Amino acid sequence: MKRLIVLLATLLLSFGLTQAANHVDIAAAGGGFSGDTLRYGINARYDIMFENDELLGGFSTGFKVFSPDGVDFAWVNVGGLDPTNHMLVVPAGCRMDPPGTVWDLGGFQITESDVAGVLPDSLLFGGAALSGGLPAGALETLVQFNFVVTSPTAQEDIYTLCIDSCKIGAGEFVFVGSSTIVPTVGWPTGGYCLPTHYMPNMCPVISGGTAMTVNHCGQNSVTLTATDAEGNTISWGIAGNTGAGVATMNNGVVTYTPANADVGSSVVITAFATDAFHDAAGCAFHDINVTVTNTAPTVNCGQAMSFVGKGNVFTKTDITAADADACDALVFSLAAGVVGDMAIDPVSGDFSWTTQEADAGMVFPVTVNVFDGFTNATCVFEVEVLSVEPYEIHVDKVHDVYQGTYVDVPVRMTLGSEAMGGFDFLLAYDNTALTFTGATLGSYLVGCDWEYFTYRYGAHGNCGDGCPSGEIRLVGLAETNNGPYHPDFTCIKNMSGTDEVIANLTFFVTTDVNFNDYYAAVKFLWMDCGDNTISVASGDTLAISRFVYNYYGTGGVDSWIDVTDETFGFPGTYGAPVACEVFTEKGAPVRFADFYNGGVDIIDKDDIDDRGDINMNGLANEIADAVMFTNYFIFGESAFGTHVAGSIAASDINADGTPLTIADLVYLTRVIVGDALPYPKPAPGALFTAVMQGDELTVNTTEDAGAALFVFNVDGTVGTPTINGNMDIISNVEGNELRVLVYNIGSERLTDGTVLNLDVNGSVELVEVVAATYDGADMQTSTRVLPTAFTVAQNYPNPFNPKTMISFGLSVASDWTVEIYNIAGQKVNSFNGFSQAGPVQVEWNATDANGSSVASGIYFYKVSAGANSATMKMVLLK
Repeated sequence: MKRLIVLLATLLLSFGLTQAANHVDIAAAGGGFSGDTLRYGINARYDIMFENDELLGGFSTGFKVFSPDGVDFAWVNVGGLDPTNHMLVVPAGCRMDPPGTVWDLGGFQITESDVAGVLPDSLLFGGAALSGGLPAGALETLVQFNFVVTSPTAQEDIYTLCIDSCKIGAGEFVFVGSSTIVPTVGWPTGGYCLPTHYMPNMCPVISGGTAMTVNHCGQNSVTLTATDAEGNTISWGIAGNTGAGVATMNNGVVTYTPANADVGSSVVITAFATDAFHDAAGCAFHDINVTVTNTAPTVNCGQAMSFVGKGNVFTKTDITAADADACDALVFSLAAGVVGDMAIDPVSGDFSWTTQEADAGMVFPVTVNVFDGFTNATCVFEVEVLSVEPYEIHVDKVHDVYQGTYVDVPVRMTLGSEAMGGFDFLLAYDNTALTFTGATLGSYLVGCDWEYFTYRYGAHGNCGDGCPSGEIRLVGLAETNNGPYHPDFTCIKNMSGTDEVIANLTFFVTTDVNFNDYYAAVKFLWMDCGDNTISVASGDTLAISRFVYNYYGTGGVDSWIDVTDETFGFPGTYGAPVACEVFTEKGAPVRFADFYNGGVDIIDKDDIDDRGDINMNGLANEIADAVMFTNYFIFGESAFGTHVAGSIAASDINADGTPLTIADLVYLTRVIVGDALPYPKPAPGALFTAVMQGDELTVNTTEDAGAALFVFNVDGTVGTPTINGNMDIISNVEGNELRVLVYNIGSERLTDGTVLNLDVNGSVELVEVVAATYDGADMQTSTRVLPTAFTVAQNYPNPFNPKTMISFGLSVASDWTVEIYNIAGQKVNSFNGFSQAGPVQVEWNATDANGSSVASGIYFYKVSAGANSATMKMVLLK
């Protein structure tokens, strides 16, 4: 059956076609239509469709598109037929004059392209395949008219656009190949018409984040997107911001930098997107709700319980605070528990308080508050004011001592409420830098009429030909058996906190210039339990060490670090071991004395003058220096004028450790003529600490070390030690002594945090450390031993009255609690705090949480730290 194609302007076909399956229809399509309404400015089209009941060879007709009321439109294109096999012809005819503007499409016709005059089996119309095999009734698009309305006026105006037939010859349509159908189609008057409306330009539509969370010290962003129906260029902006911070827009990315005032308040940022046809107020807004946060600070009061003698000044410097918000300035204050002149530095958190006599025997809880401008954090510590004050013995740290001179190093008692009847001190000093020449009783004890004082070299009496040994024993007694003459015991107390000299040590400082800028330590040494003990005046109580501190100056300020280690043993510089806490029928020693180590700080010769600057004019290794040095060999030290010490310090030109030698003069002349390079200024001294925990040694150093020697006592088998990093190791075992040398021929260094691992099957004890900087300068060394596991010791004394010390060891830094229970299981008191790895001590004065004394009996103390806990028994006897 041949195809029949007929164009009709309405959906109602003529009577002549109502009985035929051949059918022509028209539809409005494309984005420009809304229902029956055509929108201005949007591409649209008319689709001419048909259905067939016989195969057609072609058609010929014409169409016109017009507006009876003057709408302008632009023709985009006409299409639909396959241009390869068939012809779509648009002749010049079919023009229309008024009444309306005419779009002259001419006539469409399809002609056969093959000789036989028969259409192919398949024919493409508008992308759809049409063939004789299509079922009857199939409706296919034949031709598409694409156009756009171009004359918008007011938005509510309504106009008309029509499509109609353009007749050719005697009829509306001419068909090719049809012998049975002679259609007579009648178009509606005026054609197929649609109303047209003005369609205004659309605002962009925004999507994206509606919420943002930002810390008040930082900033955050959300990304918005926008679409525009007409594809117009989009412009972004911020229409409003209810916060005190700054909101910025960058091509859809909204960034907010808050102000402190935004914390806790409601902040809304209003963004907008627009195009060239609208201002910001003409389009919809997009709100972003911003939550501005603050991280609360944390505060740690350090040691939970502290002790101070009545009437003394108490200071606490271990209160710390932290805040994750870097812009917050933390302010310390005392929130509760303020007594007398208690005060805390608002910036550093250092606490101070001058106690009164009336405070004795009481515990004062103090609450510290830290405020970051928004949130408070608190912690609590307690201060117990003692009725008695432990002894505090200092070896002075003497600063800036010239080489080749004598220096007095005082031993002082700075605190102590009990009258002192005698002392036995053992001191160790660096005999490579210092030569001990004598000791005298201090003016404080002379004024108290002490009757006996002596000193000896070495720990065990006279040392014969081996003196000096690097050890000094000082022994003093208030009274000897000399009849009715007695000293004034009441004056041998120190509750005022003043520095009272009880002995003076005199040393000669080496002239070896290699010791310039060197710290020669003088430390308390323990060889047995009788060392560094103090007897009270009555003779019934012996005070042994409670704490030991090493000098550690930093930033030009004298300070000390706690090195107490009661597990170390003999010999050692860390206090009396636990073994000294032996209870006998005469009682047990009491840990009632704190010892502070000191020494001599040999001045850096460069603080006087540079090496080679003999005449001290600021220019080293010049001809004038050689002249003055030459004069020295003829006229002596008078050649140096008023700067003898400085010239001597600068005269070790060849850096052999000996000043004022002919060799120095020779090397100076070589430097002047350019035959040799001057030796550089030696590096300043540094601190090197070795921390042992089991078989692992960790290095804590203030300056990179070039080498270190570690000496251990071992009981067991020894393997090869290893070290992290690229340092070299040499080790050797002689008897029970393991010596490990860490060094490197190249440029490797021993840095802070380096770990040395020992391979020892048995016990190991670090007994000596020697270290030097990368530049070869000696370093001040110290050692510290940490427990490998959580341990709890028996309280001491036990039984006790009125106080006892509870000691435990932490293998790692952690929070801890000590809880005390009576025999009925009721909690009587508790203590808590945070401590680094190492020994911790808590003193209980037999009071409950309210400060009231408890009754005699059996008590239990439970120590907890992390996942560890242990409970032990103690007895209070009154």
